[in-house]
Amino acid sequence: MTGAADAATGAPPRRRVRCQRPDRARRATVWAERASTGQPHRRPGELVGHLFRADVHPYGVILSTGTCLVPDESVTLRTGDPSASL
Repeated sequence: MTGAADAATGAPPRRRVRCQRPDRARRATVWAERASTGQPHRRPGELVGHLFRADVHPYGVILSTGTCLVPDESVTLRTGDPSASL
């Protein structure tokens, strides 16, 4: 499945996400994690239901769910550090 919703459930296609934090000075990756859009605890319809029960959005609204890829406090970008989200 590349772009169509699942015919049986209406769920969007699952996508894999990889995020990493390389450190050029140490020539190493100091943090890397993977996740999938199939990991949420709540389905999109449930999230939208909560969004519209909580408030009125006459001009539209963007539902941003955040991410499960959060490094611990020791992983910090410095000026000049590259970063990539693939």
